Amino acid sequence: MPSIGEHLQTSYYLYQKKAPCIVCTCCARAQQKPITQNKYGVQCASCLCPGLNVKPKQGDTASCTGCLGAQEWLKARMEFGSLGNFAASLLCATKMEVVLEAMIVRVTEVQGGWRSHASDPLCASGSLTMLSAAQIQQFHSVGYLCLPRLIAPDLAIRIRDRFGGLFAGKFETGVYPDEWHWREGLSFPSAAREIVNGWKCDRLVASMALSEALGGLASQLMGWEQGARIAQDDVLWKPPGARGIGYHQDSAYISTQFLPYENNSVTVWIALDEATPENGAVEYALGSHKWRAQATETATDSSFHTDSDHRAAVHAAAKAVGIDSNNVQFEMPSVPLGGCLLHHGDTWHGSGPNRSPETHRRALAVHLLRRDVQFRGEPAPDYIYGRYALHGSTQVDETFFPVVYAPDGYRSPQLSTACSEDVSLLVGA
Repeated sequence: MPSIGEHLQTSYYLYQKKAPCIVCTCCARAQQKPITQNKYGVQCASCLCPGLNVKPKQGDTASCTGCLGAQEWLKARMEFGSLGNFAASLLCATKMEVVLEAMIVRVTEVQGGWRSHASDPLCASGSLTMLSAAQIQQFHSVGYLCLPRLIAPDLAIRIRDRFGGLFAGKFETGVYPDEWHWREGLSFPSAAREIVNGWKCDRLVASMALSEALGGLASQLMGWEQGARIAQDDVLWKPPGARGIGYHQDSAYISTQFLPYENNSVTVWIALDEATPENGAVEYALGSHKWRAQATETATDSSFHTDSDHRAAVHAAAKAVGIDSNNVQFEMPSVPLGGCLLHHGDTWHGSGPNRSPETHRRALAVHLLRRDVQFRGEPAPDYIYGRYALHGSTQVDETFFPVVYAPDGYRSPQLSTACSEDVSLLVGA
């Protein structure tokens, strides 16, 4: 493996066997932007610097022309290594596109050498996973985004197959979840089922919920420069005949417990069965994440499991901000097995009943927070999250809210044993 600057711990290398690739190293903002081709090879789309002043030669020292911060610490020496004609110049850290027909491999320096990440926040089987500018714009415009391909269908099925054991109380790790709604023999067979923080109970569920790739995707979508941590997951099971879920905002239960509040959470709802209007797919009130505080009080009054109008709360919320409920637009996207929905914490959403006579609707919802949040001070956090607060401190403990992704490669140490495997995403593949 070629040597690099002594201050650089995590690197992303583009390589191909026939010709060397030139990689730009720019400022930290480049981690959220692609690079494009220029006469020297690549150009940073964030600060628009050319990446390299001159076309490099073997043995040259290159420096970024982007920003002072990059020039201070993102300096690497160009050397040809052992991977064919491999040229390592300055590098663009993370979110970037392959300019040449090449493969991206992430390597992290560890004691005694290097290790390769089979699952990278940017790649799945050698293909980059990256949201386009149009997708990000759509998300922030309407409050949600549908990705038909997030994970491989066989992985979705394997996660789904763990649900039966979880709801039967068979916890692989021996650790109970934080919430466990539905018991065989006690609950109605058609009742909607939920387990909160299944990642604590099952290592395959943890592999998905605590995925570095998923945290990287959320960070790109939300513009979180410091990365992401998990707030909670929800193991969701809506069997045939299950009632609808009343409209609500996730922020009323999650985002409001933390500071800073603005844009501090996003939900990734992963379909483990095909989700359709018939079996109770998630639906959204378009643009409702922009209604803000006036509508939040009605969110906590919403009835989750309801036989009545599951849109009643969102109509009340619209009225609270002066919007005629007849003018609220709704969308109910169908989601294939392995696809996902991403929605803003402030987006109003719910779902109708499962009217299918035989089709179940199972999903894993992962609620992610920006890495640098703290618990709110006054008023103190509510019971669900407040039980993890420390007296006299607003610190968010990584034991319960682990960091899943950071641009510098950091992840909470316990995740190396909490997860059974690396998870690759198919976005952009």
